[in-house]
Amino acid sequence: MAKKMIITKSFMSVVQILLYIKSATWIILSVIYFFTLYERYADQTFLIAIISVMMFVNGIIMIVLAFLLKKKIQLIYYGTIVYMFVNIILAFADQFGLTDLLALLIDVAIVVLLIRGKKEFVKS
Repeated sequence: MAKKMIITKSFMSVVQILLYIKSATWIILSVIYFFTLYERYADQTFLIAIISVMMFVNGIIMIVLAFLLKKKIQLIYYGTIVYMFVNIILAFADQFGLTDLLALLIDVAIVVLLIRGKKEFVKS
């Protein structure tokens, strides 16, 4: 009789993977946003550049948080939760569509996993 393979992932690795996916998405979207709208709205290049930089920085912050969570520092743990709550709130800042819903669900999943797996993220 064949044994069933059970694949288990820790809360830490799942949260890190989700954060890396979110960060890659933000970084790619920031570049697409900038180059798509730059020529179309030449009179608003400064605003487009600011928004693109904010999207890019959001992605970089998520990479840093994913990396720092391994250090199991309480401030990083709570800071990540707060940062994800800010992203959840900002999802409702403009039009809300399918992509916003998907991003929101990933953000909520990250927060839930952080809270449920607290022992993995903070030294006891």
